[in-house]
Amino acid sequence: MRRHTNENEYYVRFPSTDGKRIVYSNGATISFYDIAADAVSPVEVHTHSTAPQTVRRFENAAESLEGFAPHPDGTQLAFVSRGQQFTMPLFNTELFTNHIESAFEAMYERYRKGLPPDHIYLPLTRCSCTRCR
Repeated sequence: MRRHTNENEYYVRFPSTDGKRIVYSNGATISFYDIAADAVSPVEVHTHSTAPQTVRRFENAAESLEGFAPHPDGTQLAFVSRGQQFTMPLFNTELFTNHIESAFEAMYERYRKGLPPDHIYLPLTRCSCTRCR
């Protein structure tokens, strides 16, 4: 019996092989052992995220809205939903402007290509103003 890896901090877990390599997890990393080369290499894992928890989303709050109050200057709204308190701007001019400009560009592009009017779906973008960062 011979040791093929030098993992010291965590045990090798969940090995799987295709006959040429053995892939395994070791703590929070994934590595593979190349049998022919007798070498261990880490597997780089890249996950792409749109950060869904930071993207604005709109849901029907009628069932869970417990109360609300506008700010005296009319720019924000405070409300209680499902026992949690929230505040939000009533109208975000910069975000609206970015969306409407994107819509105009998409409409013009359809017109330029000779396409008939149709629904236009725009990706949800985040506002870059200092109030929303």
